Amino acid sequence: MSIEANKEIVRSFFDMLWNDKRLDRIHEFVARDYIDGNPVAGQAAGLEGAKQKWAMYFAGIPDLSAKIDDLVAEGDKVVVRFTAEGTHEGTLLGVPPTGKRLRVSGISIYRLAEAKIVEHWEEGDRLGLLQQLGVIPTPAATATT
Repeated sequence: MSIEANKEIVRSFFDMLWNDKRLDRIHEFVARDYIDGNPVAGQAAGLEGAKQKWAMYFAGIPDLSAKIDDLVAEGDKVVVRFTAEGTHEGTLLGVPPTGKRLRVSGISIYRLAEAKIVEHWEEGDRLGLLQQLGVIPTPAATATT
């Protein structure tokens, strides 16, 4: 596959998953033996694990959406810098609903083979997410106590 074709696959996957929340179509973009470099606790392996992880995020943040800030590719890898946001209305990572509006940025690296995503690594602002959820105090909150 060409670099441009790989970029288009990731762009389409990103929109289908993050913005349309079409877990029923994830198999069109993700290989059965998919490797998640950043699984959540208890996540199954492969495609089923990816579905499980995303279902957890959508249950916790039903209005979750994201935009691609940058998209860069070389060889069989595509890198996406993104910003995601939504409202915490369900349990997320063990945290009960807070009703808070969340905004997080991150960088994902996807490796593709045979027109499917076969590996994914992500570095997101989990500290910022946990601070927004109120699980970890922010530096300003710590300074005032």
